[in-house]
Amino acid sequence: MQSKTFYFKKEILKQSFRTTGWIGIAYFLALTFILPMQIIMELSRDREEYGYNYLDNIEKLIDINTPLQLITILIVPIAAGIFAFRYMQVKGSADFIHSLPLTRNRLFQHHFFMGYAMVIMPIAVTGIILYVMSNSMNLIQIYNNEDILEWIWFTLIITSLMYTFTVLIGGITGISAVQGMLSYILLIFPVGIVFLIFYNLEMLLEGFSAGYLWEENVTSLSPIVHTVFTMTEPNEFNSLTIWIYAILTVICYVAALILYRIRPVESATQTLLFYFLKPIFKFGVTFCFMLLFGTYFGLVQQQHIGWVTFGYLFGALIGYILAEMLIQKTWRVFGEWKGFVVYIGFSLLVLASLVFDWFGYESRVPDAEKVASIQILDNLSYDSSQSTDMEELPKIEDPELIKLITQFHQEIIDNGVSRTNRDWNEDSRDLYFDYYLENGNHIKRSYFISSVKKYEEYLKPIFENVAFKKSNMAWLFNENIKVNKMSIYSRYKNGNIDVNSGLKSEILDALREDYLEATYEEIIHTEDSMIDIEIQLDANGYGYQYLNIPRSYTNTLELFQNEGFGDLISLTEQEVVMIAIKNEESSFEYLGEVPYSEESDLEDVFITEDQMEIEQLVKLEENYDYEGNWTIAAFGPTRDNYITSFSIKEDQLPEFVLQTN
Repeated sequence: MQSKTFYFKKEILKQSFRTTGWIGIAYFLALTFILPMQIIMELSRDREEYGYNYLDNIEKLIDINTPLQLITILIVPIAAGIFAFRYMQVKGSADFIHSLPLTRNRLFQHHFFMGYAMVIMPIAVTGIILYVMSNSMNLIQIYNNEDILEWIWFTLIITSLMYTFTVLIGGITGISAVQGMLSYILLIFPVGIVFLIFYNLEMLLEGFSAGYLWEENVTSLSPIVHTVFTMTEPNEFNSLTIWIYAILTVICYVAALILYRIRPVESATQTLLFYFLKPIFKFGVTFCFMLLFGTYFGLVQQQHIGWVTFGYLFGALIGYILAEMLIQKTWRVFGEWKGFVVYIGFSLLVLASLVFDWFGYESRVPDAEKVASIQILDNLSYDSSQSTDMEELPKIEDPELIKLITQFHQEIIDNGVSRTNRDWNEDSRDLYFDYYLENGNHIKRSYFISSVKKYEEYLKPIFENVAFKKSNMAWLFNENIKVNKMSIYSRYKNGNIDVNSGLKSEILDALREDYLEATYEEIIHTEDSMIDIEIQLDANGYGYQYLNIPRSYTNTLELFQNEGFGDLISLTEQEVVMIAIKNEESSFEYLGEVPYSEESDLEDVFITEDQMEIEQLVKLEENYDYEGNWTIAAFGPTRDNYITSFSIKEDQLPEFVLQTN
């Protein structure tokens, strides 16, 4: 009876191990140094001597030596994928291996799984070491078995996807360097191309908006970008994305096997093996370079359409030439212009359609009767890190206000929006519109408003609307909000006051009440108050909120006064050594820069260090007026220590100020 032979051939495995074994050994040594060794070294430190231990702030295993872990994840699987099938890229080796009495399928499995073992075995062995350490050294305060499984699962899936994808790319190219380059480029490509397309549309189309949070949502399209965010940002682990990557790993494996079976042996040393890929590669590279150079010239030349167009043409030319050189493996490609001319002609047509808005995108304002609700967000108030589901945010549903908003939108379009002038000042705003239409569709627009003063008749009812306020300060009105730490800072006194747990909820209630009662003038007012509040929303140091408490927040300030924080709230003449005052029409913009300015620049600014005058001016803070056209700034306890500023009207000023000016 004939014995059943083993599927894997020992000599083939030995030969494959000679090629990739060093990668597995190096990876294991690196992981041993990065995790177990680091933990042991930190445990051996004398806490009393150093007063701090690196492991005290560790929440997950990926937080230990994160940069080194990230480097190994981004390098090892790509290198293993290249060297596991290195023989395919060398004519002699390819001919020899494929002359063996083994099917293509078996050859692929031998080399694939040997290379794959060099990626996953170091991870598995390191996980076992961490498990043994956890149960023998009482490390439960640092990590537990669940943390080990999470680290193994995350690292295993990311490296598996990158390894199988690199093997897949090896099936379409005959040069190892190109295989590595294309692997990295294509793994980043989905995120990069979306960013480039969206930014260029923002340059070319007035009001274009991809919506809030699109940057965060698009990062998962790239395993590399997603890995970087997951390992460097707290609370970024997304198990759903990891499961998707696991499915993509299986798909890449099957596709790589199919390509290997149909790959011509004689294709070694060719840049691209299949003819249909060459035009795709050529025009793909040309398109990416065109967008990249257009973005560059748009950034450095303030989005001037002439320079942007030059960037498109120049970038397309560079990209086309480089792609031709890479495909033909020679620099003598300057006779191949036919495809480039066709590409440029089509690109200019698309560019013209955007610049001249042939499709009516820029002028489209929905009919108020067809709008079910609207979300408007103010970039100065809205915090995208605390709200990932826009659908849950409150919406404006009042028909009269919806009609007013559509009129405001039309007014913005009629006045024109400058693509190039985005000079910020205290009256500037970025406003985001999201129309929810009756038919279920969305219309999203975003506009930079250089000065809100000319739109006050529209903005006042919008900014004072409860739905608008709750959308822009969504974290404050979140019923499940958990405050880990809250501190009160004085603008002119050193140190801070940590709020005890019993007072946190009272302060939040007071802040909510004050914000809901705030008028339009109080919301857009940007002058500094005396104190700030820092709120840490979780124990990981993620989700910090910094609130400047304006003088109009009477409930909050009264609460502080009752709790004994009164000395932080009011300005007193004993603490002020200098006061600077300017008229709204003054050429000097920021009074906080007075101590660092030349005297010639301060001709229209009143400055006093006289204690009697300071005493009179300090008392004016009690009668501040947001609509005042005079601004008073106080400095102390030294001349260059800016404390605060507030506005008053001209009839409130002492006579000695008006006489001087």
